[in-house]
Amino acid sequence: MSGHNSVIGKVIVAFWVVRISKPEWIISHYYPSVGFLKVIPTFFLAGFLLYVILGPRNIKYDKPLLFFLVATAISTVFASNRGMALLIFRGMTETFIVSATMLTFLDSDEDVRKLLKVYLLAFILFGVWGIAEKGRIRAFLPLEDEDSFGPFMTLGIPFSYYLRPIYAKQKGGRYCFVALVISAAGAVVSFARGTFVSLVMVAGYMFLRSKNRARFVIGSLLVTLACFIIAGLGSDRFYMRYKAEVSSIWEQGTEEHTARNRIYLWTKAMLMFADHPLVGVGPGCYGFRLVRYYRFQEWGEYGVSPIQSFGRATHNIYLQVLAEMGLVGIVALVVLVFSFFKKTFAMKRLASLKVPENRLEEGRYDETQHSIRLYYYSLAMEAGMIGFLVNSFFFNLLFYSWFWDLIILNSLIYQQASKVNLEAA
Repeated sequence: MSGHNSVIGKVIVAFWVVRISKPEWIISHYYPSVGFLKVIPTFFLAGFLLYVILGPRNIKYDKPLLFFLVATAISTVFASNRGMALLIFRGMTETFIVSATMLTFLDSDEDVRKLLKVYLLAFILFGVWGIAEKGRIRAFLPLEDEDSFGPFMTLGIPFSYYLRPIYAKQKGGRYCFVALVISAAGAVVSFARGTFVSLVMVAGYMFLRSKNRARFVIGSLLVTLACFIIAGLGSDRFYMRYKAEVSSIWEQGTEEHTARNRIYLWTKAMLMFADHPLVGVGPGCYGFRLVRYYRFQEWGEYGVSPIQSFGRATHNIYLQVLAEMGLVGIVALVVLVFSFFKKTFAMKRLASLKVPENRLEEGRYDETQHSIRLYYYSLAMEAGMIGFLVNSFFFNLLFYSWFWDLIILNSLIYQQASKVNLEAA
C-alpha cells in the first residue's frame, strides 16, 4: 500500500473503532455537558464523502446495498412520519458512504485483520462490562438491554472461533479464545430466549462445518462450563433463573405474556402491510402508526394501551420491513442477504480449489495462507449472519450497525479475494 493510501487506511480503521465502540456516546452519558462529541462520526463521514468524490480512484460500491438505500429513499418519500423516516434514511446513507470508502481505499488483507481485531476487542470489553451489569450496558445505547446485548454476544462466538486459526501465531489468538468464552457467557447472561435459539442454530452450523466433530463437542462443553461459571459469578440465582427462562420457550408458548405481546405486534405489522403493500408506512414509522390499529378490547387481552403502543417495535425485522417498506423493502432485503451468502459460498469454493480440504481444517500456513484465511473469513461471516438472522426473528436489530458491518466486511473480503484470484490468473 502506498503512503497515500496508508494514511486513509489508518483513518478508516480509527473510524471503525469509533463506529463500534461509540466513545462519544459513553462519555456523554456520564458527562452530559460534552454531548457535542456525538458529532465526531459526522466529521469522519463528511471527510470520507469528499475523499471518495475527489480521491484518485474510481469509486467502488456494493450494488445490493445501493439497492436497499434506494428502496429506503422511495419508502421515505411516502412515509407517514417524514422526520422518523429521514433519520433511518440518513443512517443508511452514512452506511453506504462507509461501505464505498472501505471498498475503494482498503486493498490489503492486513486492513481486514485490523478491522476484525477491533471487533474481537469489542466483544471482550463490552462482554465483561455487560456481564458485570447482568446482561446490559446502560451507558452504551446499542447494548442498553438484553434484547440487543444477547445478539451482539452471539455474534462474537463464531467470529472468535473462526478467526482464531488466522491469529494462531500472533497475540490475537489469545484474544480470540478470551472473546469466545466471554461472548458465550455474555449471551447466556442476557437471559434472552431468542438469543438461546440463535445460539443453538449457530452451534449447529459450527458442528456441521467441523471436520472433527468429537473434538468440537468436547471443546464446546468445556467452553459452556466456563461461561456458566463466569455467568453464575455475575448474577444471583443465575442457574434457576436461566433454566426458568429457557424452559418457558416450550412450557408456556404463546400463553406467556411476552409471546402474546409479540403476536399482537406482528399481527399489526401484517395489517399495515395489507394497507400499504408497495412501500409501507415509512422507515421507522411502525410505532408511530401502531396506535391507529389499536382496538379498545385488546387493552385487557394484551395489556397494551394506546399510550404504550406509540413508539413500539415489531420485534421482528422481516415484518418490520414489510410494514415499513412494503414489497420494495423486503425484495431489497432478500437481495442483500442472498448476495451476502452468494459471496461467502464463492469464497469457500475459491479457497477449496487452492487448498486441500483437510489442510483448510488444520489451518496450516505456507504459500497458500491467503486461501486459508479466506476460508475462515467466509465461515465467520456466514455463521455470524445466521446468528443475526435468527435473532432478528425475535428482536428489532435491522438498523443496528452489526448487520451492516457484516455486509460491509463480507463485500470487502470478497473484493480482495477476487482481486488476488485475478492477479494469480
